[in-house]
Amino acid sequence: MPKLSENDLKIILKEGKFLTDIGYTVSHNEYYVTYSRHDIKFMIGFEPYDDTSNVNILFIDKNEPFDIGWIAFVRDNIKISAYKKTENIISLLHYINKNYTNITNYQYCKESTPLIAEFIQKQITKRI
Repeated sequence: MPKLSENDLKIILKEGKFLTDIGYTVSHNEYYVTYSRHDIKFMIGFEPYDDTSNVNILFIDKNEPFDIGWIAFVRDNIKISAYKKTENIISLLHYINKNYTNITNYQYCKESTPLIAEFIQKQITKRI
């Protein structure tokens, strides 16, 4: 199972500093770094049963997570590779920093869901 190395952790904390600067608290374990503030959590890390990385936002009051990588892709055509684990996280943290107002808007994330589903459906249709 892939775990965050000390170097990965240092990089994530450095690139996520903008979140602590605006009041998020940070915690971490062997797989994830979590930034929390009020009713929002960013969960950043390596998937324990896969060789990929991921960044999610959780709207705590709605108990609904969203995948920032997918949102970045369907909204702004940001193409990343989840298998380039640390680089993926850095790119997505930069995306969050640049698009913070939108990303922390529940409605914006919710409205991204059908865009993601539409993209996936088109890919499936192409393969048939």
